[in-house]
Amino acid sequence: MHRAPWNKTDTDYLHQHYHQLGAKHIAQHLGRTVFGIRKKAKKEGLKKREQTSRKKPSPQKKQDEQPRNHREQAQKILELKTQLKQARDDNNQMTSALHKTRRLLLAIYGEGATRHIDAALSAGEGGEASE
Repeated sequence: MHRAPWNKTDTDYLHQHYHQLGAKHIAQHLGRTVFGIRKKAKKEGLKKREQTSRKKPSPQKKQDEQPRNHREQAQKILELKTQLKQARDDNNQMTSALHKTRRLLLAIYGEGATRHIDAALSAGEGGEASE
């Protein structure tokens, strides 16, 4: 190992490979010390790894994102509850209409005319509405 001045070839090699290979490998390749490689890399402003790919978000940023995510989830839940309530109301209205139709058919045609409506009511009613 030596304390020779850095030449352009060695500096270029350092720039090309420091973020991938690290100081130990480059030191062996260039015949320099690991300390010398790290010192030159720092002087050149090189990072061992690209910070954007490995950097963890700061705790403050993470805390700022959570309430927004919770608000978005809560808003979505409220929308789904509203849709469910509307579907239940629609179902109840449909069931009520079927019951009215059944009563009319019974009044006009008698018992045999209601078997299709009875089947629809027993399949989809769930016991919520009654005659």
